[in-house]
Amino acid sequence: MAIVEVFLGAILTVLLEKLASVELLKFLRPVGIDAQLEEWHTTLSMIQAVLTDAENKQTANVAVKQWLNDLEDLAYDLEDLVDELNTEALQRKLKENKGSTSKVRKLIPTCCTNLSYNDFMFNRGIASKLKDISGRLEALSKKIKMLSLVDNVRGRSYKRLQTTSLVVESEVYGREEDKEKILEIVFGVESNDSQISVIPIVGMGGVGKTTLVQLVYNDERLKFDLKAWACVSDEFNAVRVTKNILEAVSSERCDYDNFDKLQNLESLTQIKLNKIFGLTSIIKAFVQFPFTLQSLSVGECDDLVTLWPNDNTVRNLVNLREVLVESCPKVVSLQEIDVLPHLRGLAISRCGALELLPNKISCLEELSIIECPSLKVMMKLQDCSTTLRNLFIMDSWVNLNLTNLLGSGHIYQSLTRLWIEFCDGLESFPHGGLPTPNLGDLRIKDCKHLKSLPDRMDLLSSLEVSNCASLMELFPQENIPPNLSDLTIENCGKLKPLGEWGLHKLISLTYFRFGGCPELVSFTNNADEEHCVLPPSLTQLSLSHLPNLETLSKGLQSLTSLQHLSIYFCPKLKALPMKDHLKKLLSLDISGCTRLEKRCLKKKGDYWPIIADIPDVQIDDRSIYDPSP
Repeated sequence: MAIVEVFLGAILTVLLEKLASVELLKFLRPVGIDAQLEEWHTTLSMIQAVLTDAENKQTANVAVKQWLNDLEDLAYDLEDLVDELNTEALQRKLKENKGSTSKVRKLIPTCCTNLSYNDFMFNRGIASKLKDISGRLEALSKKIKMLSLVDNVRGRSYKRLQTTSLVVESEVYGREEDKEKILEIVFGVESNDSQISVIPIVGMGGVGKTTLVQLVYNDERLKFDLKAWACVSDEFNAVRVTKNILEAVSSERCDYDNFDKLQNLESLTQIKLNKIFGLTSIIKAFVQFPFTLQSLSVGECDDLVTLWPNDNTVRNLVNLREVLVESCPKVVSLQEIDVLPHLRGLAISRCGALELLPNKISCLEELSIIECPSLKVMMKLQDCSTTLRNLFIMDSWVNLNLTNLLGSGHIYQSLTRLWIEFCDGLESFPHGGLPTPNLGDLRIKDCKHLKSLPDRMDLLSSLEVSNCASLMELFPQENIPPNLSDLTIENCGKLKPLGEWGLHKLISLTYFRFGGCPELVSFTNNADEEHCVLPPSLTQLSLSHLPNLETLSKGLQSLTSLQHLSIYFCPKLKALPMKDHLKKLLSLDISGCTRLEKRCLKKKGDYWPIIADIPDVQIDDRSIYDPSP
């Protein structure tokens, strides 16, 4: 189950919806920002299209991992800016409604009375924010090609047209390989009248799925006794589609509306229901759920109220292992899920009215709860203590309490990944640490009241903490995770000085990302210029948004294993104290660092002879090997 992708994908989806807001674009039109937001929407859509490919490549490519981190940072900052613009629009609309209601006033277009360019753009600092976002978004877009990220899911909003099996093959290019692969699958399917074979061709609208199917359908080598082409519209109706197929193969009108006896679905393992209007309960969509069902996915069903209202038939779904529910705004309770005996994966996201989940659930391996802010009663996961591997919670449960969620006296031996984001109610972790002795990946983001992290995380290999304004201690009681290899700390203003973290003791640390600390002036440990606060095992270092950083420790020269160095938005930083080691780098990326960038100018800066031989050098989001001036 690709639940990990849900986080960033969900953020981008929400962001794209906000950028496309008609009211917001109308409000910003007088000052010309609407065009910029539309451009952002286009670029972000292109980035979203390669997200899956990036997620798949990040483990083997540190540059892709960095790109994803930068994308997530940008998404949060962009969402903050859009929210600020929306707030301003709402405030001005309220003021307008309270203002004069004279006939003359009503004749003046609101676009002429609402916004002053100078007041809005400069007094509120919007101009600099727009420039920053545009630059970062453009940089991310440029790196798509450089990182060889594949765009295979791009879509556009459109009204679906009725399609036929006809296609002009002479006007179709580049699909021969895809066509042959599908034909191989078709030819490889064994003939069995008791089974239904489904070959899914997945992708967003506009990428050529229908054209590809037309090519396969009309291939002369494909010989069946009967073939039928049926167009499935956005408003899916199983009876209508079935009738269309029957009419196509029989050349006769079908007036039969009762398909209750068509129960030969012994091989059906997956059901996906998306954008089905008028559907209030899943059980109403089927005469009987197939016994073999393994995965059920429901998305964007605006009228859905419940999956199955106290229906005993679902108890027979002993093979159902995965349930995903996304963007169903009227669902209030999903307590009925507890009747599934062998459920292993549960992912619920963007169900704003959802209040109740099962009180208890057993044998889960993955649980993801994203953007369900109305949840009231905490689940009890004690029965999953021996099976739960991944737990993701984002913007859900106002009063999140991990002690109540995990229970006391239970050891979660299998839990290796825990992500918690946007949970303002989280203030602390259970006393004595988490009952997760094998936890390897911990991510805590945007938990503004959290004061400390759990201790005793001996097997932790990856730790990411960002936007936790109240966090004061990184490693309680100096219990430094000995196996930590990947560390990201950003925008945690109350933490102790960097030199007091004890990072030099992390002998396994290979990746360190640090940023969002305006107070940091020097990257040194007290007055000791020669002491390095980082371990020599480090291979990748990223520093960002340190506006007052002036110097780096000379001790960084001891980072003999460093291969990738990135420095972003450190405008006062003027030197790199590791000239001898720069030549050993595989990549160097500097952006938003005016003084450093001047020293790296092609054939002009004093750093040029040193960096010219580095295989990958980006200065201000542009490769130094770019032949254009």
